[in-house]
Amino acid sequence: VGRVTLYGHFPDKSRLLTRLAERTVSASFAVAGSWEPDGPDGSLDGFTALFRQVIAIHRQHAAVLAALDEVSAYDPFVRKFRDSWLDQFIAHAERVLIAEQHAGHAAADMDAAMASRLNILGGHRFISTHVASNDGSGDESAARELAGTWWYGILRRPQT
Repeated sequence: VGRVTLYGHFPDKSRLLTRLAERTVSASFAVAGSWEPDGPDGSLDGFTALFRQVIAIHRQHAAVLAALDEVSAYDPFVRKFRDSWLDQFIAHAERVLIAEQHAGHAAADMDAAMASRLNILGGHRFISTHVASNDGSGDESAARELAGTWWYGILRRPQT
């Protein structure tokens, strides 16, 4: 695509990058946002399958997501875009955790907001680094470890 054509559709590279990232974010949220612990497959295996799908989406769109993370360090527009979609994941996780607390499945003294933030931001960083440094042979192990961290570290940790 020629430069004139590109800038005829997008005012700058930041808008182009966020438009490319919208598809990836939507696909990832469709997977992660559909998860409910008491849903049809609200199990550790079901959660592992969810992370397997999220890692696959990140791997398929690794260049766009890496660019998004890199550019967000110095571009306020891109940072706002990236932070807003991470906030969507955090808000969904918090709703799920609060529902789990109300159902008596998660520790009542858990800080659902903090746990959601920690695991979404940490998980995003982990998945980004994993995809950039692994050829895909470790994806199954990464999915299992992510699922186990959520499952045993937050969802099914002992009541205190």
